[in-house]
Amino acid sequence: AFEGKRLPHSWEWSRVAQGPNSSRLYPWGDAFDPDAVPPRDTARAMAPPPPVGSFPRGQSPEGVHDLVATIWQLSDEFCDRRTCRVVVRGGSTYRPSGTPWYLHHALRNDQQNTLLLFSDPLDRSAAVGFRCVADLPPALSSSS
Repeated sequence: AFEGKRLPHSWEWSRVAQGPNSSRLYPWGDAFDPDAVPPRDTARAMAPPPPVGSFPRGQSPEGVHDLVATIWQLSDEFCDRRTCRVVVRGGSTYRPSGTPWYLHHALRNDQQNTLLLFSDPLDRSAAVGFRCVADLPPALSSSS
């Protein structure tokens, strides 16, 4: 935990992306909107993600920006004695031409991918990041 925050569980990420309507396919609605996400990036080197809020049409009903198509966002981690896997949500528009080594797009709220974690020196990607969540204090969470 950092500053009392943590990675969101996959179900929490989904709830924020979908809002109160659990059948919403994208954070902004049910139809794909190319103006709600950055354009696809097929360059050899990944461009930096756009500033937060650059695509306001892509925000969720909860007002959360950049849930899809900027970078893959880390979520739940599952480990056994030998391996660890992490669920990633949101997708990235980075898909360099001619390489199969990147995750398939998963921009919809009902899609996700899983990354197999190898070791700290090997698990690096400019296309994977995270957002933090904080739990409400018990007095506030019981009133909602």
